[in-house]
Amino acid sequence: MTGRKLVRPYLFSQVFKGTATDLDKAGLFDPVLNSDSKLFIDPLLIEGSDNPHMAAAYKQLREHFAKATKLLSASRAVNDPAWKAARRILDLGERSETCLGYGGSSTSGSGRSEEVRERILETTKQIIELGENNPEIISLMGMFEEGVGPDTISDLTTFAILPALCALTEEFCKKSGVPARRFKDYFDAELPENPIDPSKPILLVPQDILRDLPLAADWSDVARVTFENEKIRDAFNSFVGLISQMTLTEKKDAIKKTALLSLDHFRAILDAVLGSSDSYDPKADPLNLYRFREMIAGDLSVFAQPGLNVGKPSSAELQRLVLIIVASKHSLRTTTCGNSCGMKKNPSERRPRS
Repeated sequence: MTGRKLVRPYLFSQVFKGTATDLDKAGLFDPVLNSDSKLFIDPLLIEGSDNPHMAAAYKQLREHFAKATKLLSASRAVNDPAWKAARRILDLGERSETCLGYGGSSTSGSGRSEEVRERILETTKQIIELGENNPEIISLMGMFEEGVGPDTISDLTTFAILPALCALTEEFCKKSGVPARRFKDYFDAELPENPIDPSKPILLVPQDILRDLPLAADWSDVARVTFENEKIRDAFNSFVGLISQMTLTEKKDAIKKTALLSLDHFRAILDAVLGSSDSYDPKADPLNLYRFREMIAGDLSVFAQPGLNVGKPSSAELQRLVLIIVASKHSLRTTTCGNSCGMKKNPSERRPRS
C-alpha cells in the first residue's frame, strides 16, 4: 500500500488457502485483510441470524447494553459514579479485527470524540426517563444523533458481542485447519493473526448480520418503517416544514423530538425499527463488494497490458490507462471475431445480391 491507496488487496481466503468454500458454506464473510469493506454489523439482525453462535451474541448484546441502561437509570447527575460507569461500558473504540467500516486502505478506522458518547448517554437517559428500559435502545442512536453513523453502531455492537465472534472464528479455524494462536485479550481464544498487524487477530462475521447501512443510520429506511404509523407521521410533521428541504441533522432532530413526546410514541418507533432490518444481499450486490472479491480472487493476468507505461498516480492517469486497456481489448476482440462475426475489412469484398 502507498498512502491511502489500496495497491494489492488480498482476501482471508487467499492468505489462508482452501478456505473459500468453507467460508461460503458457513455463511461467513470473506474479508479483505488490508482494507475495510463498507459493510457494518447491524445489531437488529443478530437475533434472526442463521449462525448458531448468534443466539449467544444476541444475549451478550442485550446484557451489555442492559448494564449501561441500568447505570443510567440509577444516575442522578452527569458525571456521578453511575454515569461514569455507563460511559466506560459504551466503548466507541474502532474494531479493526473484523475489517469492516470506512477505513479505506487500512483497517484502523478513525477516532471519535467524547462528545458523541456523551450525546448517546444523554439521549439514552432521556428515553429511560420516559419509562423505556429495553437495552436495544442504545443500538438505535444513529436514528437520533448526528455523528453516530453506521461505523459507530457497528463498533458498539462488535464490542458487545466480542465473545461470540471469537468463538465462531475459533471454531471455523479449527474445522478448516487455519493457523491460529492464543490471544489473551480475546477471551484466550485461538485466532488467526492479521498479517498487516500480527498483534491483532482476524474476527470472522456472519454474512446475514451485515448491512451496507444499519437501519438506524439509514434515514430512508427509518422513514419507511416509522411513517406507516399515522400518529408518528403526524407528530413528526408538526416539527418540520418541507421535509424535502431538511438536512439529515434536522430530520434526526425531528424524529428524536417525536420519539421523546411520550412512551407510546417511542415504543411505536422502536417496534417498527426492530422488525424491519434486512441484511446485505450478495446476489443483488449493489455496492459490487462480492463481485470485487471474485475479481481479486481470480486470474488478474487477464488485465495485464505488456509494455504499458504507468505514470504518476492520479485520476487522469487512471482514466488514460483504462481507455488504453479497453481499446486494446476491443481491438483484440474485433480481430479475433473477424469474418465469423460477419465483418469484412474491405466493403468491396461484400457478396453482391443475387
